[in-house]
Amino acid sequence: MSTVSISMKYKIFENPEWKTVKFSESEYFDLDSDEEAEWDSVPWHNDLRDYLDLEKISIQYVEAVIVDSISGISKSLKSTFWNEGDNEICEVVVSGKTSYHETIISVKTQEAPIVFEILRFHHDNNFPVLSYHGFFKRNEDGSEEERIVYSISKDIASRVG
Repeated sequence: MSTVSISMKYKIFENPEWKTVKFSESEYFDLDSDEEAEWDSVPWHNDLRDYLDLEKISIQYVEAVIVDSISGISKSLKSTFWNEGDNEICEVVVSGKTSYHETIISVKTQEAPIVFEILRFHHDNNFPVLSYHGFFKRNEDGSEEERIVYSISKDIASRVG
């Protein structure tokens, strides 16, 4: 019996209509054979657009809603894309017994090699608080390099020791 429901709605550029798609637990989550799905199970894809049979460049908005009927927790991921789909702002909201609110901004800052600037904010008393700022470079061999400008864990470590 399925205890987690997953639905996704999306809108493509130049079309005012929203479309809705539902996914089974095994379609959305990368589950081990003996693993039961939960709201925070590992998804197959980090990019919500990878679940849709569309060109990424055509997608303007996408929202996934995951509801876990056992734990009473729901998770919403809302993304807006621009600059031919290269840039994204994503809002993550977890509600229920556990609550969390985060905004992630990803902006392509360089074409060759490709570099993305990433900013992550958690929300504390309705204020965005920077928790991560960094750059990811995609090398020609497929590897990636990360340059951390700021991370909350790095900041805490510098204050402690």
